[in-house]
Amino acid sequence: MTPTESTTTDFRASTPSRASRVAESAAPAARTDWIATAVVLVGYALLLLATRTLDQGDTSVYGDDLVNWLRGRHATVWEFGHPLWRPLAAAVLSLVHADPARVTDGVLFAEAVRVLTWLSVLGGALAVGLFRAWLARVGVPRWTAVATTIAFAAASAFLGYAQTGSSYVPGVAMLLLALWALAGDERQSERRTIAIASIGFALAVLFWIPLVLAVPGGALSAIILRGDTPRRRRIALAACLMSGLLTILA
Repeated sequence: MTPTESTTTDFRASTPSRASRVAESAAPAARTDWIATAVVLVGYALLLLATRTLDQGDTSVYGDDLVNWLRGRHATVWEFGHPLWRPLAAAVLSLVHADPARVTDGVLFAEAVRVLTWLSVLGGALAVGLFRAWLARVGVPRWTAVATTIAFAAASAFLGYAQTGSSYVPGVAMLLLALWALAGDERQSERRTIAIASIGFALAVLFWIPLVLAVPGGALSAIILRGDTPRRRRIALAACLMSGLLTILA
């Protein structure tokens, strides 16, 4: 056997063990990530239990519109500022009350407010999970990211609106979904990154139109935070164009 053949054989023999070592080292990191996510979600839940909002914003307006829509009366189910919010809540409410004729308007209104509020609360849970994951992707130490995320969740605007039937917090969650996708590793699929980021940006805008102003900066976030590469430039441009197209088509 020649020296070259011996070296090649040794390299091939060492490759599986090297791959297994990488897999073994990745397992504890993934486990710690799940623990960190659980910590921020528990923190968010405790904040919700310990506080209550003093201003429900337009929740009652949305609730009235949903009741009128279920009753077949004139109602505003779509409006420019929050194109997706009422239709989404109406779809969920129609599943909860397939036969609204059996209940009073007061019961329907309470159920509509409950549906709207739970959609916002769940959007908040998604937002804190994605915020922590995004911070981890841009290089923030794991437990620093956890502490920062809990501070983010405790912010008055976020925590207050998460307990209302408004669409602002779900909109922020979708914006964070796009940021998380864009901050991914260079080895990740370019098409998948563009698709997730585009859908996230589009849904954010459809939940609250002014978030369109955050899309360009969000698309550039990976370049600013992780470095400028041709791939990141392509993805940022494609995400802006695709999210704009999706928003227009919706």
